[in-house]
Amino acid sequence: MRTKKKRQVIKRAAPKEQAVLAVKKKANEDLSHFTIKEAEPGKEEEATNETFNISPQDIESSRSSFFWNTRTGIVWAVSFVLLILVGLIGGFLIFQAGMAKNNNASVAPSSPSVTVSQVSPSPTISEIDYSSYEIRVLNGSGIAGEAARAQGLLQEEKFEVLSVDNADNPGYQNTTIQAKKTVSGQYLEKLKSFLEKSYVLDNTKELADSEESDVVIIIGSLKVE
Repeated sequence: MRTKKKRQVIKRAAPKEQAVLAVKKKANEDLSHFTIKEAEPGKEEEATNETFNISPQDIESSRSSFFWNTRTGIVWAVSFVLLILVGLIGGFLIFQAGMAKNNNASVAPSSPSVTVSQVSPSPTISEIDYSSYEIRVLNGSGIAGEAARAQGLLQEEKFEVLSVDNADNPGYQNTTIQAKKTVSGQYLEKLKSFLEKSYVLDNTKELADSEESDVVIIIGSLKVE
């Protein structure tokens, strides 16, 4: 009876062992694909040397390339900074020019002050009262009616003619004006400028204070054509 029980236990355990063996076999088959080869002595060092075998020329080339790239980057950076500075300076100058222009436009030019001194006006010829001086006209030309003709011209200019008569000598060529010292110079200038339009004048002479009139005009024969 005991022998039969042992056989039955073995028979019952056999299927489990077979399952475990099947799993191990499967695992071994899977691991067989990953073969690990051991490096032979000396070859590992050769592989390392081949991997990291760098010549001095390569090192120098790499160093030159590094420095070249670094130098190029610095040049670009400096150029960029210079461009920014030029732009800022140009903008500042343009701003200053605009401000100066606005300031000049806003400030109105001040006109120079002119000091005008008041000068009392001297009496003009038109302000002279011609009636204040009396004129006596004498005909010395030898031409009949010449004194009366001169009288009419003088009266048209508002001169005061006192009388008309003949001169002591009919041989006067130039017309002569005689005036007292009390006669205004402006009055005489006005009288001369009027007479010289018609007659050739001589130099003005002084008239004696004893004369009745203030001015004596002796008409000569020469006339202005």
